[in-house]
Amino acid sequence: MKITILSEGENARVFDFNDTAEVVVGRDEPCDISLSDSKVSRRHARIFSRNSRILVEDLGSANGIRVNGLKVKEMALEEGDKVSLGGVLLGFSGMPPVQPGQSVNRMVRVEKRTQTVVLSVLPHEKVGVVLEGASADELASLREDHRSLRVLHEVGRVLASQMGVEECLHTIVGILREFSEADTACILVRGTDEGEWTVRAFRTLTAPDAQMQISETIIRRSLEEGVAILCRDPLTDKRFQGSASMLVEGVTSAICAPIRFDAGFNGVLSLDRRNRQAVFTDKELRMATTVANILGLLLDKDRMEQEVRRRDRLPGNP
Repeated sequence: MKITILSEGENARVFDFNDTAEVVVGRDEPCDISLSDSKVSRRHARIFSRNSRILVEDLGSANGIRVNGLKVKEMALEEGDKVSLGGVLLGFSGMPPVQPGQSVNRMVRVEKRTQTVVLSVLPHEKVGVVLEGASADELASLREDHRSLRVLHEVGRVLASQMGVEECLHTIVGILREFSEADTACILVRGTDEGEWTVRAFRTLTAPDAQMQISETIIRRSLEEGVAILCRDPLTDKRFQGSASMLVEGVTSAICAPIRFDAGFNGVLSLDRRNRQAVFTDKELRMATTVANILGLLLDKDRMEQEVRRRDRLPGNP
């Protein structure tokens, strides 16, 4: 496993440990990972192996530990998890995979000793038992439901992390673009001038600097009606036959979901596929709608925090 120090104020260091190693993190120099942050206790936490899983445990520190924003006493770690200790953030990669027959439970021991949170309960061998005898359609439906739940789980992990708002937006859009197999995905919010739009996040299947042209027709309709819109074919969809931009860009299927924040529909989440026969389905439309609602909450939180900072800067405020 690799442990990377991600926080500002600490030297960018990467530590490579054997998966069975016990690693103590703290301010004391003898610690395996020694940190200078004053909020870190002398022996703050340990990272260790149990039943082929990597866990982190609070060693009775003053400020505790958080895994992806959740304050815990002990928790099994997964690839990409981020653990905060005081003012330091550690990233985990190269984690051992869950083995066949091994429980996929993620047990969390929080500070109240009587409380245990179970995030998942089925061991791998039980999954086959549950699916045995299911029809092909039922299996396909279960797989799609599982994919959808994984997307929402990943979005939840992003929201619970210590990422800034902009990084959250870009990461969530990337997750949705991959799930929907879109060529491009972006978040647009209204600007101060009429008809002006600001790109808050943008992800593309091709070059990262690719241009994205979105039909004003589909944006306007989505915002006016307050509903997510699925266009399966701009050539035959009468709602968008006047939209030259979709045809010029080679858009063969598009989704536009309104984002509600700041007391109105003031943004959109846009996805498209280009020059392809495969079109978006209701599955992608439902997921885009769900993610758009989550993004609205995030943008509202960002707006309120900006307002608080603005007021703090006003003359006369301490």
